[in-house]
Amino acid sequence: MILFKNKRFPVTTPKPTTRVPATYLPPTNKPQTPATTRATPKPTTRAPVTTRATTRAPVTTPRVPQTPAPTEKFDGYKYPKPAVPFNF
Repeated sequence: MILFKNKRFPVTTPKPTTRVPATYLPPTNKPQTPATTRATPKPTTRAPVTTRATTRAPVTTPRVPQTPAPTEKFDGYKYPKPAVPFNF
């Protein structure tokens, strides 16, 4: 085992990699599709909504008897009688 006494370890700095622009890349056989679009949208699976009948407390208001309307003799017509009776 070699011990480096009072010396720094030799440090090798990596060379910066030169990136090739996308225009210079060789053409691939696969057509590139944009990342934002999908061929078929994935259906969203949601838990089935279970609706329960809401149980409400029964209304306990006292029933007031409805006052009857003033009695008028009902003629059978709401509007004035026509001059000619409809007897077909």
